[in-house]
Amino acid sequence: MNLKIAVLLTVMLTTANLGLAQEVQISQQPTVFETYPFSDPNPVPSLAYRPNIYPYFNFEGYSTKPEKIKWDLITMENDYLKITVMPQIGGRIWGAIEKSTGEDFIYENEVVKFRNIAMRGPWTSGGIEFNFGIIGHSPATASPVDYMYYENEDGSITCVVGTIDLPSRTQWRVKINLPKDKAFFETEGIWYNPEPLRQPYYNWMTAAAHVANDQEFYYPGHIALQHSGEVKDWPIQDGIAINHYKNNNFGGAKSQHIAGSFLNHFGGYFHNKGIGFGHFSTYDDSPGKKLWLWALSRNGGIWEDLLTDNDGQYMEFQAGRMLNQFSPSKSVETPLTKAGFAPYTLDQWSNYWFPVKDIGGISDVSKTGVVHVKQSDNLISLGFNPFQKVDGELEIFINGKQEQTVAVQAMPMEAINHEIKYDQPVKELEIIFAGEQLYKWTDKDEMKLSRPFDKTKAPLLSENQELYFEARQYYYSRNYKEARLAYEQLLENEPGHLQARIDYAELLLRYTAYEEALANIYKALATDYFDHQANFVAGSIYNALGQTNQALEAFGWAARSMEFRSSAYAIMSELYLADGQLNQAVDFANKALQNNTSNIMALQVLAVSQRLKGEKAQALKTLDQLWEIDPLNHFIRFEHYLLDKSQSSLEKFKAMIKNEMPFQSYLELAAVYNKYKQKEIAIQLLENSPKHPLVNLWLAYLDPAQKDEQLNQMITQPSAFVLPFRKETLPMLKWAKSEISSWKVDYYLALNLMALGQEEEGHQLIEAIGQSADEATFYLSRALLLDQQEDKKKQEDLEKALSMDQSQWRTWFQLTKHFDNNGENQKALSLVKEAVKAFPGNYVLEMEYIQLLNQAGQYKTAMKLLDKIEVLPHEGAGGGRTLYESVYLNATLQDIKAKRWNAALTKIEKSRLWPENLGVGKPYTPKEILQDYLSAMVYKAKNEQSKSRDYLEAVIAQADKVNINSQEQALVLLAMKNNSQKAAAAELMEKIKKEGKAASVVKIEQLIDYAESSESAPSDLENDKGIVKRIIEAF
Repeated sequence: MNLKIAVLLTVMLTTANLGLAQEVQISQQPTVFETYPFSDPNPVPSLAYRPNIYPYFNFEGYSTKPEKIKWDLITMENDYLKITVMPQIGGRIWGAIEKSTGEDFIYENEVVKFRNIAMRGPWTSGGIEFNFGIIGHSPATASPVDYMYYENEDGSITCVVGTIDLPSRTQWRVKINLPKDKAFFETEGIWYNPEPLRQPYYNWMTAAAHVANDQEFYYPGHIALQHSGEVKDWPIQDGIAINHYKNNNFGGAKSQHIAGSFLNHFGGYFHNKGIGFGHFSTYDDSPGKKLWLWALSRNGGIWEDLLTDNDGQYMEFQAGRMLNQFSPSKSVETPLTKAGFAPYTLDQWSNYWFPVKDIGGISDVSKTGVVHVKQSDNLISLGFNPFQKVDGELEIFINGKQEQTVAVQAMPMEAINHEIKYDQPVKELEIIFAGEQLYKWTDKDEMKLSRPFDKTKAPLLSENQELYFEARQYYYSRNYKEARLAYEQLLENEPGHLQARIDYAELLLRYTAYEEALANIYKALATDYFDHQANFVAGSIYNALGQTNQALEAFGWAARSMEFRSSAYAIMSELYLADGQLNQAVDFANKALQNNTSNIMALQVLAVSQRLKGEKAQALKTLDQLWEIDPLNHFIRFEHYLLDKSQSSLEKFKAMIKNEMPFQSYLELAAVYNKYKQKEIAIQLLENSPKHPLVNLWLAYLDPAQKDEQLNQMITQPSAFVLPFRKETLPMLKWAKSEISSWKVDYYLALNLMALGQEEEGHQLIEAIGQSADEATFYLSRALLLDQQEDKKKQEDLEKALSMDQSQWRTWFQLTKHFDNNGENQKALSLVKEAVKAFPGNYVLEMEYIQLLNQAGQYKTAMKLLDKIEVLPHEGAGGGRTLYESVYLNATLQDIKAKRWNAALTKIEKSRLWPENLGVGKPYTPKEILQDYLSAMVYKAKNEQSKSRDYLEAVIAQADKVNINSQEQALVLLAMKNNSQKAAAAELMEKIKKEGKAASVVKIEQLIDYAESSESAPSDLENDKGIVKRIIEAF
């Protein structure tokens, strides 16, 4: 074969010479940032508004004015990269800069601008956010976490951040590792479940980067999974190449999870600047590749203003442990499911983040560097951006034959570009360096994954099996209430469904309904005596009941399975330790470690057993093993203190607990020692804890000598933010109720019962407190916790709370809502008017005031307030704009009734606007059917038929935007009929009848009949106060 090959080799030297000494450093410095802080924690337990985050609470105060605030900033750098970390803001990586260009490849926000986006509210953009839990943002994302940093033996540096996820009691850590001589950094995730229960499993590492019109996204794969599991094409969707940022200038925000390739890198490249960013990992570590973009319209642009000052818009490139951030939808059939986190297990995985420059894009990535390959005509362009010093040969194979060997010598971030002229078809291209395959491409796309993402090939499941999957989805979503209902329905339908019976027993164990759990697991074991999960659950139930030998026997059978072996042995070691059988404890801890060397719970048993046996050297060695896995584990430092009893060791232990709620760390560790029957150690630990009523409770329960003092301290402190949730606390509160008479004890017990699924008992207890409480917060909380109670009792609670404390805006708001919901609109309006004066600038109250003015027909006053209000929205919120439109359209109908046609047209045009002080930006193509139909009717009334027809056409053109069940379909149908499109109207009506809900179809037909009749509204429509009916009525 006659080959024509020409070689062009260019090395861009943009950093120091090859002989430069490597420098690496890490430091911590208080640093001032312009900060828009958050405030106003909600004292009402989240059981009343978001039970899946309890015992966390949300924050509802956000600032529009910045303050200069000092934040602890950790800086990590080598010769190539500079990384900053904010331990007080969820431990997030604040930004990362590539030094030769000075550009941030991980978006670094110059301000700290908290806005209401996360599970608890506060969130700020940029950096890399570490998300563990159930969905969305971690509860700790804006709060202080524990952290430490150190240098490693190989010269690299590490900063570790992490904390406990309270609802699941799992522990998460991220080790941020920066090598001394490489141009990438690693985030190593560590997450473990120390409970004998399965927990929801969700992890995404959310990185941010800048955006620009020259930006191209490099995400290998051919499909884009949506949150529901719906499958769309990638990178071309509906004929649009959406892998180019500028081409996303349509619709709303984009959330794409790219799948279908075994290549596991992704990122973006700015072609004009010649720089980019990205992520890589092994596929098994992080198969999830998400691309998230704000809408390119002002609907997304407003968030640029809300979240930063001058740094511009950002995008998110997220690495996930699952393929998508799954949110089940009954309208989408998918094989994707929620995941569970097995008991007593630990997960570890690594993600790598990198900059790239001067090579034109991203085709493949390894620890050696980034490769970009572009084939056009007879030219193959190769770009190589090394992450480490390279000195060797690039071997280039085309169609299986080595065509070139190119000597390369470069430092990290020194781009190498190479061109090959090749006049034959290329079917295979491979690049090798030092024995490592840097890149391989074939025309058969061997990296393409073929497994399906739809259920077309799935066998039809029985209704009961479908119900089982539904129950499990609820369970893994931390929606235990719905899970329980689904399991109970399934077991009523099919009592012999083994897996459902086991899961249900585990759920009852979670609820501390031990006897009922035991009865259910007996039924499962009666079906299959040796079922490994059934035996593990049985062992856990026996353990909770204090039946040690029964538990050991059951765990022994569970340990026959590799799935439960290490976990079962670890719990058995705990049981032997609690029973004082130290040799057996050591033996079973070692058995657990033989099957999982990272079993933290087994290592803890081993360390305690060795200390109790007087084997100090062995104990220290075990603690070193623990430190290698989880250096933030507070158990390590407390055991060091117990080994040497020095004050300095105790102070080191205390100093390392830096998270948002330090007392929770003490309680969690005390629970471990109490489980080991090391009561004196637990007491000693808690005596060093920060003060808190729950700490008082534990000390009173554990130490009879302190009982009276600690119980009195517990009940003299305010009840707000005392949020018991642990199973261990429940018997303590029941005991305290028998020891001391206090409404607070009853209240805390009620909360703990409700947190553990015993809602009815909790409700009865909290209701029985009556009027004996002397804190306004209690009455506000009870009104919302018992939302289904009689309206009279709810009103009494809210009025009492307001009479005791008028400084809590939530009480004003809730009482206003109560009056409004019960038809006492004038009372509501008077109360909220007073509240708005008492709390100037509170947009929640101001929005409620405007809404009530709107209902009362006081449109002029409402319009004035709409001009002044400043809404700081939550993500996806549209309430401010919806209210604005409603006020102006209602005012329009008032003008129409008075035949003020020009005034009506003016208000219609005003209703089309999107004032951004209301917290919503204008989308590309907003739906304006109401405005267009009203305009058509007004112009018809003015006898301007041509304009009327134009607006009717505008209504018809928006038919695709209308939900099939919306009453606005009636206006579309009427527009068609009035514009001589009766056939199109008949066709649309048939579609509505076929696809719409029966009740919606009836309503739409009634509205059309009403519009076309001179008679009064039928009885079914008399009480309809909707805008469509009132528009029809106006004409």
